[in-house]
Amino acid sequence: MSKKLDLGVCAITSSGYAVPNMTHPLFVELVLRGGANMIQFRDKTLSDRELYATGVALRAVCSAYNAKLIVNDRVDIALAIGADGVHLGQNDLPVQTARMILGPSKIIGATSNSLQDVLTLNRQNGSDVDYIGFGHLFPTISKEKKDEPKGIKMLKEVCEQSKKPIMAIGGIISENAGAKGVAVISALANSHDPEGETQKLITLSGLVLPSQNADNP
Repeated sequence: MSKKLDLGVCAITSSGYAVPNMTHPLFVELVLRGGANMIQFRDKTLSDRELYATGVALRAVCSAYNAKLIVNDRVDIALAIGADGVHLGQNDLPVQTARMILGPSKIIGATSNSLQDVLTLNRQNGSDVDYIGFGHLFPTISKEKKDEPKGIKMLKEVCEQSKKPIMAIGGIISENAGAKGVAVISALANSHDPEGETQKLITLSGLVLPSQNADNP
């Protein structure tokens, strides 16, 4: 798999969708049709076997749309399903360890929630991390947050000082602050029209993405 990294819009799967009987594969296909170019597979409720089976299905959908598939937290599942990479939280495996397991060709993203975190990731993990997720930017209902939203001003400062591309997390960006991508969960998972909501998100964020087409990837 190519490691070419166009962050753009990363849609994150959810353990609960607004549309009744929505499945992860259907949600992923809808947001990819809407223009997302990266998927982060995240579901804390599934067993390992269910994660594997669902991940294999998502890999097939992403391949059809020439989109990247990233697995949240789980390096073992990412490796098992042949995903493009993994996104690591601050309590997950160290970035260096994940790189040793996954090898040089896989994408590794890491979460940060302060400028110091970003600078540390740049310095200590510069050769191992491919992008840095920064947030949360705005109030979000995807999970409880104890710290305050960071906002656009802090995002701009982070983007200016980071050598690694920044993916903004936690809210929709409505202005260009220098981020190379935006990761979204609630705005898409809570929508009754994930495809249309993705299209609106791309327009709102001003991101220019490579075209996605299942028939002509």
